[in-house]
Amino acid sequence: MSGYQLSSDGFSCTPCQVANCKRCSGDNQCAECVSSSFVLSTDLNCITPVPNCAKATGNRVCVGCNPGYQLTAEGQCMECNLPNCRECSTPTTCSICNANYLLLSGKCITCNVDHCLKCSDTDKCKDCSDGYGLVGTTGKCGPCADPKCWQCALNASECTLSRAEIETVKEQKGIPWWVWLIVAIGAAALLGIILFIVLWCCLRKPIVPVTVYEEDNYESEKDSGDDQTRDLALDFNNRSFFARPPPILIMNDYVQPRIYTQDATQVHGDMTSAAADSEMDSVSGDEDDEGDMLLEDINV
Repeated sequence: MSGYQLSSDGFSCTPCQVANCKRCSGDNQCAECVSSSFVLSTDLNCITPVPNCAKATGNRVCVGCNPGYQLTAEGQCMECNLPNCRECSTPTTCSICNANYLLLSGKCITCNVDHCLKCSDTDKCKDCSDGYGLVGTTGKCGPCADPKCWQCALNASECTLSRAEIETVKEQKGIPWWVWLIVAIGAAALLGIILFIVLWCCLRKPIVPVTVYEEDNYESEKDSGDDQTRDLALDFNNRSFFARPPPILIMNDYVQPRIYTQDATQVHGDMTSAAADSEMDSVSGDEDDEGDMLLEDINV
């Protein structure tokens, strides 16, 4: 509501205590004055405007002027009427000039001298650009007398910095040769490591698992029509051995077969020696059978 403000406890509205205030934002803080005849001060009070002032305190002391006016030490705004001046320090002294103008003794002037960086007057230069220097006392800028000269700003006939010296400075600021050497060595080493890894992976002998199966030479087994996986009988001197055909891992071109006798005893090594051992066991078994038969005849 106009002319009121929210109380500190937030439960009621109290009249705005700031003079000439239409709407308050807090205790003794105005957000909007009653009319354009009053303006907000820096402490949020409503005061009568200060001429040409953009911002003032509650005591009507200006702290910021409108464009085209300069703030004085007394807190007033005065118009800056100096030609090409953007800000004045006094009614007759400019402090900041407009663009494309030079400040000289509180005035803004144009520099009409070609290749001039700083003018002492509208038609007199005191500092020329690179490659040019002052020509006598004329206040004009002319090319340096030495074609190899880079700077002769104060006197066209005296070189203060040659082009060769400029090139030397540029080279010194560049990257040293030894830095490039280190980079090249590092790149070559990295390339060599990559090539070594590639060749090692391509040329090394791989370990490949191979499934090896024994050939069944027994016609009776072939004719049986049994397609299921079975033990293969190997006859060594009419003695039966069984070689089971699980996958065998071949490493370093060497195969270690697994051979089993009829009593499921696993035999490693040479198959012939295994057959001989089995024959001896068979002979001893036959002798035991003959002894048992003699005992039966005697008993009869």
